[in-house]
Amino acid sequence: MAEVYHLGCHKRLLPEMGAELTQLREVSHLPGLAVGRQRMGPHLEQGQTHHGHRVLSSLPLQMLLYFNVFFLPFWGLSEAIMLELKFSLLPLYYQCLLVGAYLTIVGAESARLFLGYVGNLQEKVPELAGFLLLSVVIEMPVLLFLLTDHQVIRMPLEMAVHGVLLCFLTSEIVAASFALKGIARHLARQFYLMQFEGRPGRVRHQELCGGNHQP
Repeated sequence: MAEVYHLGCHKRLLPEMGAELTQLREVSHLPGLAVGRQRMGPHLEQGQTHHGHRVLSSLPLQMLLYFNVFFLPFWGLSEAIMLELKFSLLPLYYQCLLVGAYLTIVGAESARLFLGYVGNLQEKVPELAGFLLLSVVIEMPVLLFLLTDHQVIRMPLEMAVHGVLLCFLTSEIVAASFALKGIARHLARQFYLMQFEGRPGRVRHQELCGGNHQP
């Protein structure tokens, strides 16, 4: 049934917009689409799982983060031993560079894993975006410098742990990109549907043409 909308002083039939609103109301009842806090109830605000809420967290990303947390102490211990063995053989500027690079990786890795856990488990876009930013902009260039510069006296154990960390880093970037895309798309759809909550049969005149609604 076509619906009547007031545009200015004239009444016009807009069947296409009526059909669009009908489709939006039908889509809003699908599982996994939360439309407003009134519909979802107070339980979702307290962090509890609602029966209609679709889990958007990435299982591959969470598994990679879990194993990366256990690997980080082993990487730090190996790097400390290797740096102690070759520290006196390096020029002064490379000694400073290596110490700064290792401290940067330890700090970035700690913050990155924390943001990844929070962003993935709680489905938060800013935390996942920060996780990707630290991974791509800070940690990846430093790790590639340690792997490719021959003047740092690359040792076999050092190359092995750097290679494993690089595999973790690359896999997590790919998994986090897909997870962030899915969560952002879901939140955008949720926000769009919330605009029609409470007015299922009409569209306000000011949203159509910028004027005032005349009943």
